[in-house]
Amino acid sequence: MKFYLPILLFFFLSVQCLKTERKDIKYTNIRNWTEKNGAQFGKFEIKYLHKDNRYVVASEDIKKGDNISVVPEKLILSESHPLIKPTCEKYNLEDQECLYVFFCEEMKKDNSFFKPFFDYLPRDYHTYPIFYNKKLKSLLKNTQLNERIKYNNEESRKSYKKLNVKIILF
Repeated sequence: MKFYLPILLFFFLSVQCLKTERKDIKYTNIRNWTEKNGAQFGKFEIKYLHKDNRYVVASEDIKKGDNISVVPEKLILSESHPLIKPTCEKYNLEDQECLYVFFCEEMKKDNSFFKPFFDYLPRDYHTYPIFYNKKLKSLLKNTQLNERIKYNNEESRKSYKKLNVKIILF
């Protein structure tokens, strides 16, 4: 199955609320949703850099071969997902562009299967390097991260142009 590591990792980070430092309805909803759909998490916990920027750390030693989590396929966002595949076919899209359109369509639905995930997404991305202002980006000059940001920006522009030509979005 083909899936996109950044989306899977973001999902993975997003659902790690079993041992979270913050408790609120969004965390409770996504925890309940993932558990109800078969996800199992252990051996790690969430830490926060900022209210909308979190990361996973090991809560105990992890040995080679340990199974640290189980994420059922139905919770993995990919163009082969049975709920996403029709969007890909409808607009004749592949890869990330299909996921972008699916997100846009599904986020408008109150009854979306992925609503707990969408509700949990950060509302502010200022701590993500791709969204740094010029001053902060200048600190990354001549680094691999800066090159990755340039690459991601270029790919995002290509995706936008491709989508803009194929469909008029929402």
